[in-house]
Amino acid sequence: MWEYIFDYQQRIITQDKLSMNELCLLFYFSKQIIDQEFLQNQNPSEYKDFLYTDIVKALPILNIEVKQLKNLINKLYVTKYIDKQKIFAGVSVALTFKALQCLSKKQSVDPGNKKYFFLLKWKNISTLQNETGKKFPSFYEYYIYNTNNKLYYNNINSLDTEEDKINNSNNINKEKLLLPLFEKYPQFKTNMLEDLYIPQDFDCQKLIQAVDESSFLRNKIGIKFLIKHYDYALRGDYKGEDKEDKSKLIVKDSKDIGIQQTVFDQEEYIVSLDMREKLKAIEKEQEQILLQLREQAIDKLRENNKYYTFDNLSQEEQEELIDVYIQEQFLKRSQTEFSN
Repeated sequence: MWEYIFDYQQRIITQDKLSMNELCLLFYFSKQIIDQEFLQNQNPSEYKDFLYTDIVKALPILNIEVKQLKNLINKLYVTKYIDKQKIFAGVSVALTFKALQCLSKKQSVDPGNKKYFFLLKWKNISTLQNETGKKFPSFYEYYIYNTNNKLYYNNINSLDTEEDKINNSNNINKEKLLLPLFEKYPQFKTNMLEDLYIPQDFDCQKLIQAVDESSFLRNKIGIKFLIKHYDYALRGDYKGEDKEDKSKLIVKDSKDIGIQQTVFDQEEYIVSLDMREKLKAIEKEQEQILLQLREQAIDKLRENNKYYTFDNLSQEEQEELIDVYIQEQFLKRSQTEFSN
């Protein structure tokens, strides 16, 4: 059996059960995104816009319609070979590290693929800017520096740069670093820290100060959103108070740190164990209501706001915000029952 097909390692793509149509589509996206214009551009974008009808016309070999095409694109997205954003009548596509890392050795040293790899690295590293005022170089400066100094090897899988040598001690000591936050705001506490990445220059006290100054951070989100948007929180993007919202949040399910459960502030409410059991029983009996609340949450979160664009968030972040919204509705219901 051939080791590579469409320049991709068969061993990897078969693990994800990619069909030939899906692999052909990935190959097409790669060649269209990393084209001559990309190579010549000093500050290229990792995304490129595609209309569904244009893809269908360009790939008659697939013999599919637009609806089937959307399914193929979604499969590549779910298996993390591409990132995507919605556009009118089409999709904006970016390749991922995974798509590049399963290339053949010959393709991994192709100038276009190496440049795209550096672009993805630069995007990640540039987010590590902090309040110290340190300015990360432009992509072109970063790219020229790394290529001139030959900071790469024969295969993208082992490509590395000086800036990529990030101190991993933060992520070895996650629980210790986050302890002050958990002590002051137990709503963020969780034992499931594996999929959280703590920034290199993480400062827990500065993060606590940001949470102190933001009703949104205290009451509307979970730990995953908070850590991922650490730089924005410190910058003050979420500052502000909402006097009408005094709810507290706490992790409900240790298997999913995005799931939140509203509880009552002990100074304002007294909730007996019997009441909590009652709420759990009601939750189980009202699955239909949960589905309706989920639909309401998605519609509500898609409304314009100054903090984020819902459809541009990752699936994990979307689920986290949906769960927070649902739990807020349960809080309102439980407050009504309690007052009656």
